[in-house]
Amino acid sequence: MSRNIRGDESALENVLSLVEALVQLSQEQDCESKLPLCVVWEADKLRITGYETKNTRVNRSKTTEVGTKQEYLLNQIKDAGKSLKLPPQKAESSVSQKERELQEVQTALDWLKELKVREDERARKNQGYWKFTLTLKHQTATIKDNLEVVKQKWKQHQKTNLKKTFQTQTADKSFDWQEICGIMLEKHKRLTTNQLLFADDEMKFDLEDIHVPLALVERTKRETICGDISPEQGSRFYEPSYEEKQRFEHEAFLGQVIRDSVGKTQGRRIALIGEPGAGKTTQLQTIAFWILDNNLGLPIWISLADLQGKSVENYLLQDWLKNALEVVRVTEEQENAFADLFKNNSVWLLLDAADEMSSLQPLTEISQQLTGWVKNARVVLTCRVNVWEANANALENFETYRLLNFEYPQQVQEFIEKWFQPRNLTPQPPLLIKERGSNKGGEQLWSELNQAERQRIQDLVKNPLRLALLCSTWQGSDKGLPETKAGLYQQFVEEFYKWKENRFPTNEQQQEELNAALGRLAKRAIDQETSRFRLRHKFVREELGDAKQQNSLFWLALKLGWLNEVGLAAESATKEKVYAFYHPTFEEYFAALAVKDWHEFLNHVPDNPALGVYRIFTPQWKEVILLWLGREDVETEEKEEFIQALVEFDDGCGEFSVINKVRKGFYEFRAYFLAAAGIAEWKKSLKADAIVAEIVKWGFGEFKVEQNEWVRFLEAIAEGARTALPQTNHIKAIAALVELIGNPQLDDDTQRQAASSLGEIGSGNQEAIAALVELISNPQVNDYTRSLGASTLGEIDPGNSKAIAALIELMGNPQLDNSTRRQAAYSLGKIGSGNEEAIAALIELIDNPQLDNFTRWLAASTLGRIDSGNEEAIAALVELIGNPQLDDYTRTLALYSLGLIGFGNEEAIAALVELIGNPQVDDSTRRLAASSLGEIDPGNEEAIAALVELIVNLQRDDYNRTLAAYSLGKIGSGNEEAIAALVELIGNPQLDDDTRWQAASSLEEIDPGNEEAIAALVKLIYNPQLDDYTRRQAAYSLGKIEPGNEEAIAALVKLIDNPQLDDDTRCRAASSLGKMDPGNQKAIDALVELIGNPQLYYFTRCRAASSLGEIASGNQKAIDALVELIAKPQLYYFTRSQAAESLGKIMSEEQMPSVVTVLKDYLSPKTYKNHFKRFDKCYSLIWKCAQSMPYPAFHQAWHQQE
Repeated sequence: MSRNIRGDESALENVLSLVEALVQLSQEQDCESKLPLCVVWEADKLRITGYETKNTRVNRSKTTEVGTKQEYLLNQIKDAGKSLKLPPQKAESSVSQKERELQEVQTALDWLKELKVREDERARKNQGYWKFTLTLKHQTATIKDNLEVVKQKWKQHQKTNLKKTFQTQTADKSFDWQEICGIMLEKHKRLTTNQLLFADDEMKFDLEDIHVPLALVERTKRETICGDISPEQGSRFYEPSYEEKQRFEHEAFLGQVIRDSVGKTQGRRIALIGEPGAGKTTQLQTIAFWILDNNLGLPIWISLADLQGKSVENYLLQDWLKNALEVVRVTEEQENAFADLFKNNSVWLLLDAADEMSSLQPLTEISQQLTGWVKNARVVLTCRVNVWEANANALENFETYRLLNFEYPQQVQEFIEKWFQPRNLTPQPPLLIKERGSNKGGEQLWSELNQAERQRIQDLVKNPLRLALLCSTWQGSDKGLPETKAGLYQQFVEEFYKWKENRFPTNEQQQEELNAALGRLAKRAIDQETSRFRLRHKFVREELGDAKQQNSLFWLALKLGWLNEVGLAAESATKEKVYAFYHPTFEEYFAALAVKDWHEFLNHVPDNPALGVYRIFTPQWKEVILLWLGREDVETEEKEEFIQALVEFDDGCGEFSVINKVRKGFYEFRAYFLAAAGIAEWKKSLKADAIVAEIVKWGFGEFKVEQNEWVRFLEAIAEGARTALPQTNHIKAIAALVELIGNPQLDDDTQRQAASSLGEIGSGNQEAIAALVELISNPQVNDYTRSLGASTLGEIDPGNSKAIAALIELMGNPQLDNSTRRQAAYSLGKIGSGNEEAIAALIELIDNPQLDNFTRWLAASTLGRIDSGNEEAIAALVELIGNPQLDDYTRTLALYSLGLIGFGNEEAIAALVELIGNPQVDDSTRRLAASSLGEIDPGNEEAIAALVELIVNLQRDDYNRTLAAYSLGKIGSGNEEAIAALVELIGNPQLDDDTRWQAASSLEEIDPGNEEAIAALVKLIYNPQLDDYTRRQAAYSLGKIEPGNEEAIAALVKLIDNPQLDDDTRCRAASSLGKMDPGNQKAIDALVELIGNPQLYYFTRCRAASSLGEIASGNQKAIDALVELIAKPQLYYFTRSQAAESLGKIMSEEQMPSVVTVLKDYLSPKTYKNHFKRFDKCYSLIWKCAQSMPYPAFHQAWHQQE
């Protein structure tokens, strides 16, 4: 570059604003105009110049082309409705707003030249005049397409720069990892639907052509905390005090979760879960290319089915790296260079389809493999919901985001329009563009789909894959719309054979034989314990014959594309070929076609279940069952018999019918929940209304007249029922919830939960919207419930004015408690983004001098969230912070909020700088101000200096010094001054050990692998004067930054073995050892010993039980100790509760039978009556076992002692 020009995202936005303003002017301006700013197209070049008119000596005017000026370009940007993003300004700067804007115009022009988009002409005398051309797409192209030229050149420029960075890091090895990862990723740049629709080029799409972004929702449960909140968890103070459900639009997810690392794992461990065809792979693809395009690191894609029994580490080295480098054998030097990328936190592992792994417990296997150098990678994983829920605890440290369906009607219509939109890559004159018009097929499909009586299919095609299939069959067929998933797949299969007629003609008999054989093959595959979706050659040949024999079923399946070769079996010495159905969903459909009788799903033998058939309790058969219920060729009577068999199933385990809050056996509930899902496909079932009513009752309780109160079922049952509700018939479920919400006997807590469930399934439904409007308008309803009801209403009916008005009213009511008002503000922040009414109302609240400071803080922080960078919100927070009468609590909140919303704002930066320099300000406020300043102005010298000063000043209290070091670790990443200051702190012999430990820990945060940090921690550990607490902390920090460090492990083992050590420190030392060395038997033995000590303070036993839940996965000794702890009636309830929670986390499926056998005796009516809490905990544990164990194994474990 000719000069050091700013290259962040705001610079790109300014470049695009300038180009868009000029292209827009070209569409409005007369080509003959001779104005100070004139733009003229010449094919793909846009020429920018300007004219000046002057009077001559003979009183005539003369117009001359001289070029344009920057100020004219700036005016055009503003006239086009755009504004320039200005970088942060130093507080002492006196540069005016206009001067800064003109500087940004210059920066934009510089970038256009750097990107080789701008070519200059010599302007007269070069005195501030500009003549240039921009090379774009074409005069006939849209503004969006012309801007895309600039975006692509920007991306290429960024890639080139990053490439240089990676080449510099590995110059001696000459590996360009950025390019390598890009090339490998391109192999996965295909839509899953293209595999299904390969017969027709018109139905092949690039990701960008057809992609409609999906929203995601995160569910987080509040953790049970034994003790106080650490500084690292300080932000939890601001979280709403209930189980929250956070929704992210696609762009917000990429920006906040992927780029900004918002979330409990700071973006390091992310799971994307969804139903079949929900768009999980497509979402992972968009994330992968977004990471690459935004230079966030090196994305490495692994289709988990390809592991074939290998560990992730071995696959990376033996397969991925070998293919990526295109070598016969990978050298040790190459392996080390590759591993270094992981150690430097440069790699994102994108793990697709955990549900397709050849493992009984795929999530447990993944958890065990993310170790060593591999664990330093950021991980984004996709998985089907049923597999995730069956063993979610295996990856409980992951942030979990569920993909939401398309919104109806907006996104469904958008997808249809994109699908049927004519695609012509050759630029066309405007007239021809208009002549092409829109595709009538898409308009006709939408017109048919949007009929009021089409509610069922409208709900069905919110799933992306099913909508794609509908579009494809509609495009080539004159058939009407199907009612079920099975009907949709049936249409597709019929059309598929028609598409193939030209190249591979088949007659009806061949098609029937092939479908039947594929069905038998699919059934056998799904019944396999491993490799359900990866089918070895011999396995397929047994069912379909010889692949080489022309016209055999195997040969035909390959030629038609129903089966595809996907690789070689890694475990096979002969390298046997491996095949797969082109999409797992169709394997399930063919299996459903092959089921002749519902007894193939359930053949109950009550006295000896080992002789029965219980596929209804096998997760991989659930989708097959639902597809079978949707088949039109299955008799109504047979479907009704099956539904009846499910709802009347008797598992023979326990006498629960006499226990009010239970009533049914564990597997009886599972069978009933399957029936509930079944009536979503078999909507004509006579039992549909009764089934939905039962599910709602179990999920939310019922009013008992004799007790005159609302009675709830056990939480495990209620949670299971609420999970089943979105899977059942939506129309009936919405009606039942609407009726429930309107029940005057309903308690507030249940009403809130019902409103939340309605929000999950009621999107766009008028009945649901009306019920929620009535709820928030009801003066008898408490304010907290109104707040949640308004939030839910805003989710299912975005922009609903009543919802926004209700939340603003609650926020501004000083008579309400702060918790309710915070909840209202939080809800408004979720649903009010960009809403003009909400923004205006919040500004009015901020400007009201009669309001209390807490309300103004709420309004300002919420405004900043829904209208990012809003000047009035920032100004209000700045004013609050500077108010000497403000209480410390509200000032703390205002500082925290400013750090979230004030990025780059000069006024906010100046206010925080002033606050830091104020000698009257207390240390806590100064630290928080410095931390917020570092957030909104990264690398700010005053912020770093203030934190360093707080750390080194021995007159400060230890608490604030520790927090200051922690804050510096958060904001000082890569900053040389911060690194130097921390290194100096570590080497300062005058400082206390605790401060030096925190400095070393923070140094590792901002400069991973820093040798001085490691050396300092090792030195601390061996300091004989060091107190035990700091030694433990130092050892744990060392274990985090250098896993497996022998000095750290030895130090913690020594602490555990020290008989002089107090029990609480031993407990913490064992916990730390277990975290840095999972499964360490020394740590587990110490925790088990502590648990068994009856003299131990309950709080320490609780902490020990909690730690076992984190480090002792599958350890039988730990499991036995926790079971024994649960059984002790004299123990404090909270300790038993923690023991049960930990046991639920660490027991494996192999250990579940023994847990059932021991704990089932506590599920008697007597225990329910006399020791309800113990009954409840044991029930929850066995409930968990019942979700994973095969029914015959559970039945045997239950009756073992008999």
